[in-house]
Amino acid sequence: MRFFKLFYFLFLSTLLYSDCLIDYSVMYVIAKNEKHSQRDVGYPYLISFNNKEDAGRARSELKLNWLDSRTVDCGGLLTCKSNLLSINAMRIKNLDLGAYQINQKSFNFRDADEFFVLKKSYENACSIVYLHYVETKKWNWQTIARYHSKTGSLNQAYAMNLEEKYSRLSAH
Repeated sequence: MRFFKLFYFLFLSTLLYSDCLIDYSVMYVIAKNEKHSQRDVGYPYLISFNNKEDAGRARSELKLNWLDSRTVDCGGLLTCKSNLLSINAMRIKNLDLGAYQINQKSFNFRDADEFFVLKKSYENACSIVYLHYVETKKWNWQTIARYHSKTGSLNQAYAMNLEEKYSRLSAH
């Protein structure tokens, strides 16, 4: 419990020094939605495969620290960068990376720090949400849920999940 409080404090203080046009509570519920069930909100050292076949190939060819059938815990920035290079060398790019699980195929930053350093991941996720607002000219849960998917059913499910988490957060 003490570790959780310390991590939560570090997560909050990191985000407070970032430039973001999106309300922190919205960004927090996205981070909460994107977290792995075995890691705390904001844990940045994750690589998740979006394709079962890609995950299977990586599992058979690379020695990685698997949390489940699709997610790897790198444990640190340098290991994440090394793991990502090895995975990308296999021509696998459909990956969700870092605390905000930003898709590499959609947002292929030159520097992997953009995914695995919490402050940078937060700023990038914030920019992605804001760009969806600029595109739609609407501020609602469906616009925010475009962060996850623009596909109708996936967007709707994600929007409902965000709204539920936000309601619970607001109730405290």
